[in-house]
Amino acid sequence: MSTSARRPGPDRPSDARLYDVMLGGGNNFQSDRTLADEVLRDAPGVRAAVFAKHMAGIGSPFQARRHADVLALFDGFDVAPQGLVLASNWPDRVDGPGSEAVYAGLGRRC
Repeated sequence: MSTSARRPGPDRPSDARLYDVMLGGGNNFQSDRTLADEVLRDAPGVRAAVFAKHMAGIGSPFQARRHADVLALFDGFDVAPQGLVLASNWPDRVDGPGSEAVYAGLGRRC
């Protein structure tokens, strides 16, 4: 098999472009988006994992925490009626890469 036969192209997904799709980028082709849809259908948490890996790799202050740990940050606050939810479930709907991996909440100091 020649090297060119294995190279990704518009009709053949690539790892880098799949990563781009998962982060909500625009440097990808339909073949990459189709594969991403298949991956996310089988493993919906992959996008959140890719986003967390990306944020950690760029030196972001992003810190993975469990729901209970984030809720503890609201100690001493009255939490709004919607509570602490995933950003993708926020009433005003926050969409974008990682929104299913980020908690959103609103609190008022008691």
